[in-house]
Amino acid sequence: MRWRLERDLGYRWTHPFEIKNTIGGTLYHMIFATDNQAGTEIMQAIYANAASDFPEMLQEARDRSRGQIAFELGDAYLDEQQGYRYEPPWEPQGLDVD
Repeated sequence: MRWRLERDLGYRWTHPFEIKNTIGGTLYHMIFATDNQAGTEIMQAIYANAASDFPEMLQEARDRSRGQIAFELGDAYLDEQQGYRYEPPWEPQGLDVD
């Protein structure tokens, strides 16, 4: 979905965000699409707040960055020193996307 938002609709950045309930189950996935740098800065702040409010989310992101998949954050990456870093979406393979 992110790849198509960027490729077909022309958004410069798309940011994934997984919303979970209080016991860790996924409620839904959100994609924020923007052409403005301010949108990316807003997402950085949202990820930083979520990591602060939910330390387990930060730990799961650390595990994922080390190849220890705990849960899927899309292509988002959280690092205690760096914060959120945009990762471009991967191109779908084996699907007719045209």
